Amino acid sequence: MRVFTRGIDRDVPRVNLVKSTEQKDSFNSGCFTIANAVALCYGESPEKIILDSSALRSHLKKCLDHNNLSLFPTIDGERKHQTLERFEKKSVLLL
Repeated sequence: MRVFTRGIDRDVPRVNLVKSTEQKDSFNSGCFTIANAVALCYGESPEKIILDSSALRSHLKKCLDHNNLSLFPTIDGERKHQTLERFEKKSVLLL
């Protein structure tokens, strides 16, 4: 895809929008965002998993406490337990 901005031709990456687990509350959006981002890092498609919304906050806290991001719990529970390489807490920004 090409985008023309003020006479400058730039390449823009293609973005595909997919459905993911629906957030039923108004306060866990950050947790859902991080859970979906972690799933993508592991090569999983957020549209093919159903996140366990009751466990998101506690799982995120555990990840931050242990300085280690792992896949978030799903409803089916049929996922391998994997972890990302250690990260520095100062590089994590929660919006």
